[in-house]
Amino acid sequence: MLTLEEYFLYRRPSASAPAPPLGAWPPPPLEPLGPYPPPGPSQYQTTLPFVPPAGPDRRFVRMNAWGVVVPGLPFVKGVASEHPDRLMTYVIQRYDAEWRAKCYAEHHRRGYTHWFLSLADMAIEDGMSPEAVLALAQEIRAQGFWISMWLGSKNYPAFIPQDADAATWRAKIEPYIAPMLEADCLHHAVIGGEFDMWNQGDPNNDMPFQIASTVLELCQPAGCDVYFHFATHVTFWGNVPGSWQGRAIPDRFAWTREMCNLGVRGIYYQGDPAWAPNEYQGRIADSLGRVDARWDFVAHEIMAIWEFMGHPAGAEYPNELDAAMMGYLCLCTGPSGQVPGVQMWGFGDGARYLDGRVL
Repeated sequence: MLTLEEYFLYRRPSASAPAPPLGAWPPPPLEPLGPYPPPGPSQYQTTLPFVPPAGPDRRFVRMNAWGVVVPGLPFVKGVASEHPDRLMTYVIQRYDAEWRAKCYAEHHRRGYTHWFLSLADMAIEDGMSPEAVLALAQEIRAQGFWISMWLGSKNYPAFIPQDADAATWRAKIEPYIAPMLEADCLHHAVIGGEFDMWNQGDPNNDMPFQIASTVLELCQPAGCDVYFHFATHVTFWGNVPGSWQGRAIPDRFAWTREMCNLGVRGIYYQGDPAWAPNEYQGRIADSLGRVDARWDFVAHEIMAIWEFMGHPAGAEYPNELDAAMMGYLCLCTGPSGQVPGVQMWGFGDGARYLDGRVL
């Protein structure tokens, strides 16, 4: 039997087909997936336990932020030199208008409906003003995409410093996101990236709740949903044990319940590309439905860090098809029997049905 790495090594992407007209959804089927990766389908679930929305849906994330192949895409700052044709959507501002149009077309061809940005990358790495960020977001929105965006980053403490308080978060993000919200150009505001890597997380420290409250105050009036994003495998951060507004928070279940009570929609989850499908499903199932039925679970970063540069660096695997397979299998995770009817709410690293149909 092939090992997980050997399986990925023998997967190969196919040539691109013409993009469908803007607005055509679902687009024609893509290349089928398969075979199943090790340890084999007897060891994990392979059937979706829910029916995805029949069409584009703002809440249900259909996205690949890390590895859609755009043939001939030139190298730009921040991407892997080993595979510059694998697009990271949050550096879209570093391409000219002609290449941006090709990138949008490839995402449309795959039926993806959400586009991922990183505010700190734009503000610090690219020196973009609030007006420039808005102009880019309007261009993306005009293509029909809903926009998801990291509000900060552990990589850019010059934007939001380490262990910043809620007032600092507001002062930094509001000039950028207020015009985006007014223009219907921000739909999923993600408190991250990797929030736990540079923010306060001690017991009896409610700063994560203060920050979430501040972001919700800015975003909710415009109908923008708010999520958290953490480092690999992390599903909560800070104030455990602790309390919020007089209610005890003894564990991660209570933490999530109180975040849901605040109005936070859910989590953009980051896993480890070395995990096999059965481990991914087991770890997701440990939270899905058990923490709170209201908590939307998006399988966001699944093969990302390996996908855009290869593993080891320069290798072909895991490619876009490999990520789509793992994205599909993550969505096959069934909810805990304690909370029936809970479903996954999308993917950020690609997915499709095994026969190639848009999911």
